[in-house]
Amino acid sequence: MRMQTALWLPIIALLALPLAAQDIDQSPIPLPRLKQDFVEVAQVDRSGLKLPAKPVATVDEHVLTQGDLLWILLESNISTIANVLLDTKMLECELERNGVEVTEQELQEELGEILPRIAPDKSFEDLVASGIYTADYLRTTARTTRGWKKLVWAARNIPPEARNAQTNAFLLQLFKREITGRYQIMLRGRRPAPPEGAFAALSTLVKGKVVTYEVGPAEAMQFLLGVLRPISIIQGRRQLIEEYLVQRAMTKADVAVTDSEIEAYVREMQTKFQPPFSWDMVLQAKGLSQDQERVRWRNVEAWRRSTGTDVTKEDVLAFCAANEDHFRGRYVEVKHILIMTVDSATGMSLGEDAEATAKAKAERIKSLLEEGVEFDKLAELYSEDKTTAQSGGKLPQPVKKFGGALDENFRDAAYALTKEGEVTGPVKSVYGWHVIQAAKISPPHNRPTDFGDPRYYDWIREEYETMKMQAWLRGLKTSARINEVPVEDLLTIKDLKLEQSN
Repeated sequence: MRMQTALWLPIIALLALPLAAQDIDQSPIPLPRLKQDFVEVAQVDRSGLKLPAKPVATVDEHVLTQGDLLWILLESNISTIANVLLDTKMLECELERNGVEVTEQELQEELGEILPRIAPDKSFEDLVASGIYTADYLRTTARTTRGWKKLVWAARNIPPEARNAQTNAFLLQLFKREITGRYQIMLRGRRPAPPEGAFAALSTLVKGKVVTYEVGPAEAMQFLLGVLRPISIIQGRRQLIEEYLVQRAMTKADVAVTDSEIEAYVREMQTKFQPPFSWDMVLQAKGLSQDQERVRWRNVEAWRRSTGTDVTKEDVLAFCAANEDHFRGRYVEVKHILIMTVDSATGMSLGEDAEATAKAKAERIKSLLEEGVEFDKLAELYSEDKTTAQSGGKLPQPVKKFGGALDENFRDAAYALTKEGEVTGPVKSVYGWHVIQAAKISPPHNRPTDFGDPRYYDWIREEYETMKMQAWLRGLKTSARINEVPVEDLLTIKDLKLEQSN
């Protein structure tokens, strides 16, 4: 189950996220339990936005609207959105501070590099006409990307012939960390907090002038509308329904999970996971953003509090025993060939005919493998996952039993492989049909291990609680009467023009 919608990441990139952060002996990092630090988090009022009341679904006669959908998509992605908007503002300040400009020619050059990554077969005009991204969003992204590049090229004296080196991405991250020290950044749940009604804010001094900037609901919502893909809207409706059911269950049980508690958890994790294994690295390993982890943790707490469940050590260790291969570090490195059944830019289905054609093509590819044709050659020729095709279809990170952002059908099929060279498929995922080959099987270690030790136990408990929460959530959905408006009506949300109330 997806905890929450990724708004603008390329689809196939989700098949290549790394595993849980571990030390060199495959054990979780030992970490002490920290005391939560509470900061009161003020609610951001949506009443200033004129959000549409058109229905997107009903749950037991309760109507969920387009406005509800937009707001939950905003709230559950606000950390990502706020960071992007703050980054854009910091760039503008740094360009002014250093007297650097981004020309129209440079902007167009950067667009030429960005477009093949986010929509390989579409031009700028096609992409804007399709409604996937707005022209303003694409141009702003190109300007921001090229602007930061120009600043780091100048600061690090990088000559033109060396500007495409892979190490430059690392240099850029270091450079931006240095730059951030010039700014006071204000985030919800942190000290200092942003002004009332804002999601985030910053201030700095540029050429003797104080510059301040706030990320408010209107600008954040405008950004959201600029990056919403059709598949994000569809997945967002699923999330909205789940959110309503979770909130209803908590109301019935007279319990709550507050924003202040969620942000206290975030601060605890950020303090707990220090470099070289930062919390962002751990989340990347789990295949989640900070916003997605907020949703996961909140839903786990909602399950525990609504059901009055007290998770015991016996429960956790029994779960560990049933899945000991996973907790002893078994993983499978795989190659895959993907024949897509969705549009690579929108994530929308290509239709029943495309589905049947893709499956037949995947079956033919498997037959060629059985006849002795090399997997790598077939991947290069036929795989529509362009990020892995040229490397013989190999995913950059191995597959484990739980976690990550892999489609569950793909993950389960890949993990079930037992010997190197074994092939399975065709396997259906949300992206299409896969033929999967085991490149390497790493068996579980057999070292004496105390799974009750906190460095193991906290990890196992989180996996257990997440699994139980997901089962609880499926039960809530099964017992509810849910009616959804047709997809074509749902997607009209992309055509909205944001208005503010007086």
